[in-house]
Amino acid sequence: MKPQATMRKIHRWAGFFILGFTLFYAVTGLLLNHRREFGYFVEKERRTLAAPALDSSAVTRALAAYEAACEEKRKPTVVRVKNDGTVELLYGSHGVVTYVFRPGSGMMERIEKKEIQPFHRLNRLHKAARTSAAWIAAADLASILILVTALSALFLIRPRRSDWLMLAAGIFLLVITVAWG
Repeated sequence: MKPQATMRKIHRWAGFFILGFTLFYAVTGLLLNHRREFGYFVEKERRTLAAPALDSSAVTRALAAYEAACEEKRKPTVVRVKNDGTVELLYGSHGVVTYVFRPGSGMMERIEKKEIQPFHRLNRLHKAARTSAAWIAAADLASILILVTALSALFLIRPRRSDWLMLAAGIFLLVITVAWG
């Protein structure tokens, strides 16, 4: 068999094998580019329930003392109290700066996340997070072109039995991976 014919077969079989993954990533990419419009794919059910009325001054004083110990001029974005009594104050998006207080020991830890470039920027672009409308439009167009290109292969060539087997194997692997993940 000629090397060119062998490469054509490898390309064809690999293409059919990853077709399901390609379609999956193109469709989910489109959806994730517009996750805000879909309410982040979360439905919220709100209920109002009775709760014991407490004097919040002790909690307010404790949080004020912790906030005063921090080097931040703003209020924390998130306050978490862990099961072991540890208190975390998160500042900025996703806790760019986090202060961890261990009340029993009187110790405080400051954790600051630093972006590793260029990987952080590439990750943001991939997720279309905090990017421009132009980038989202370009990513949408790329996803649509990937979909058209992948699906048109089914109509441009005449799939053989082995092609359908590779497609089925790829889709089976995709389903197993999605179910497992």
